[in-house]
Amino acid sequence: MFYTKVFEMCGYSAEEIDKERSRIERAIQILELGPDDFALAEERLPKQVDVTLEGVRKCLKLWWQELINLVLGKEEGKKFIYFTPPTVPTEPMEGIVASLIRNNRDDVIVASPDLLLCTVLGCLFDRNNPLVAVGEELGLAAGAAHCGLSQTWVAGMKKDIIPVPVLAVSSAYMCDQVPEAQELIAELFHHETVYIDRVYDTGWDEWPAVSQKQLEYMKGEFRRALDRCGEVIGIEITDEDIVEGRRRYLQAAIPYFDLRNFMTMDPPPFSAADMMPFFYMFLNVLRHKEPFMDACRTLAKELKERVKSGYGVVPKGSPSVFFPLVPNPDTTIVHIVESLGMAIPCFILMYPAKAEIEHKQRTATDPLGKIIESYMSKPWYTHNFYPLKQWIREMAENFKVDGILYFQTSVCRCNSAENPLALRKVLVEETNLPTILLEGDYHCTRVYGAEETRTRIETFAEVVRAHQAARLAAA
Repeated sequence: MFYTKVFEMCGYSAEEIDKERSRIERAIQILELGPDDFALAEERLPKQVDVTLEGVRKCLKLWWQELINLVLGKEEGKKFIYFTPPTVPTEPMEGIVASLIRNNRDDVIVASPDLLLCTVLGCLFDRNNPLVAVGEELGLAAGAAHCGLSQTWVAGMKKDIIPVPVLAVSSAYMCDQVPEAQELIAELFHHETVYIDRVYDTGWDEWPAVSQKQLEYMKGEFRRALDRCGEVIGIEITDEDIVEGRRRYLQAAIPYFDLRNFMTMDPPPFSAADMMPFFYMFLNVLRHKEPFMDACRTLAKELKERVKSGYGVVPKGSPSVFFPLVPNPDTTIVHIVESLGMAIPCFILMYPAKAEIEHKQRTATDPLGKIIESYMSKPWYTHNFYPLKQWIREMAENFKVDGILYFQTSVCRCNSAENPLALRKVLVEETNLPTILLEGDYHCTRVYGAEETRTRIETFAEVVRAHQAARLAAA
């Protein structure tokens, strides 16, 4: 069949394809994918991630399985609770899954439909942008700084690709834009949305401490949301479920974060782009964690063999640059950076800040409060310029990078609110590193073209190499 090669590239065996053929073909039909799309994917996918690595293929298989379960959910009698990470932290949602497992309920699925659609349709088929255009037509207007994930979500329901949920969980925990979009989506499709509010005002020098008033307020908001989820699907989400949900989350984090170490090696044995499917899958809520952990462990084993052989995606001794996060529908920009001889040793969300680690004055004692306090002490969630620039500066120093390539998400309000131009100015002054600011969207490629930025990155690479040479000469 025309789809066989791509599914094999994504970790399916011939026997698994044959066993799942009816579900695969029905999902492909709903996704409106045809022979031409799969022919493009055969050529495109190896340029996005390294499918010669079994661990990568196993992770891609998970993406397909989760997406197929999503698009077939209505026909198979499932009910859905939707949420968008990281605006809604994953750990409280894991508590819902823990309760479902405890109650032997397999008729409800907790999912992030926008991530699933954006990653699979974007990365494999370059088909996410048409969904974004549909989202714009439905009210999330172009040029109004709406997130590509929200536009993908509403378009997926409009085109009957994904089912309408029984409940959507929306939060201003990180971004006040998503709840506004979710309110519109709920009005269009007549489903319920539970909204988690947040107080954004924090003192300039308050971080990493968390305001007790903010903590109690947020805890109440999350408790209300989880209680409503339980009411809608007929279960109780207890503190014990939240503890179990966090245990599941941290259990999967161990093999996932082990992959970070390979990014820091000289030379790195795999592309930073190969972390993309793992990073975004980690944000999804999986009922079965073992396949994801197995994919992480398999990749780690393969990378150890590469290290032994001396294999690297850039030459040994190459300069490295800080890069905040790899886009999920198109990893080309990362490959451009690496093709110019620059390694990417870290992503911004993969390492805690020093002050965050050293801060001992935790006040929460209950399971939900502990989760919320841990997130609110992270620089990315503070909506405060000071901790973000300190975080980036620390990573630049810790990993001894020779440049900062800040890919600023221009349509993300929480990201843009940090004033990237001022951030660039401060980073240049405090790190004395070559710094370039690129604008785009992690979840849509219409507002930027990776190849169009190549000229700027080439010039930046020359300055980075000069900086490395001067640093080595002075050592």
